[in-house]
Amino acid sequence: MPPPTTTWTPSMSLTLKEAAALPIHEAAECFPPLDGPAFDELVEDIRTHGLREPIVLTADGKVLDGRNRLGACLKAGVEPTFRTFRGPGKAIQYVISANLRRRHLNTSQRAMAAAQLADLRQGARTDLASNDAISQPEAAARLNVSRKSVQRAAQVHERGTKELVQAVRDGDLTVGAASEAVALPPEAQREVVRQVKKGVKPSAAIPKTKTTTQTAPAAARAQIKAIEELVEIIRTRWSACTVIYRDRFLADVQRLHEELREERRQWVQANRIDTIAIATGGTGPRKERRS
Repeated sequence: MPPPTTTWTPSMSLTLKEAAALPIHEAAECFPPLDGPAFDELVEDIRTHGLREPIVLTADGKVLDGRNRLGACLKAGVEPTFRTFRGPGKAIQYVISANLRRRHLNTSQRAMAAAQLADLRQGARTDLASNDAISQPEAAARLNVSRKSVQRAAQVHERGTKELVQAVRDGDLTVGAASEAVALPPEAQREVVRQVKKGVKPSAAIPKTKTTTQTAPAAARAQIKAIEELVEIIRTRWSACTVIYRDRFLADVQRLHEELREERRQWVQANRIDTIAIATGGTGPRKERRS
């Protein structure tokens, strides 16, 4: 997709210190940054040949395109040059076009970016102008992904841990697998990511984690039920209780809370060991070796 027609102001320069303080445009943040060997290659290229393509800023000084080039310039110690985007066309459309031209993003990465771009139009976390925003169907079309994929990505953004979201943005996990994992508790989602990074297939990691997180001891479940019942009693009878009974209720809540914390600590430790044993081919709980 060719970039939209753009009118530029004359080139300008900033010192490295000034460049490092530039904020990133909200739409540019929707795309995963370059890292690893690919970023290192960019750094070496800029160190050897200089910055070939200026970094694009908005009129209010946000980095619209060239976040990776800017980071590489800072690491290489090369002062970057800049141009200002002034249209015609929407800034958000320019960001999409520029990233699709240069980046080899898979379907899940594009879906995650589309979900974030569509979320900007709500204005809840950004000062992006309403006339520069795009809807979810438009974002899906512009990034060449299905509406269903974008809806799944939106679920991952909303309910996933930052580790799960990052795994999809990095290309380690598909948005379909991640949308299944969001039904798990936060720690179980992190365990899915850890297993996938170790080479376990998501289809194996997610069911396994579901199994291990659904085996809480009966004692812990009983404690949870007891606390729920006690809370209900307090809620319905608190105003009618004497001071003595209020103190007794509070003491019972504190005691059950401490017991529940200990039960949870023991369960989490046992669950983590079970997961490690399964991942290493064991048939039961196995203690970790300390190096």
